[in-house]
Amino acid sequence: MLHGEMWGMYIGMDLARRQGITQLQVESDLKVLVDMVMGNCKVNERTPPLIRRIQDLNNMN
Repeated sequence: MLHGEMWGMYIGMDLARRQGITQLQVESDLKVLVDMVMGNCKVNERTPPLIRRIQDLNNMN
């Protein structure tokens, strides 16, 4: 379930970015996903590559 939510968040954010949307509010029912994106939680002391991609999209201005 977490993996699917990560992909959904990434694809949605990427699509918004490609369409020129710069302000986007993203929500998730999975607290662990939000914590991972915000940098408050890691898996085995590492940040998964897909989470890094989401973080990169989040940091683009």
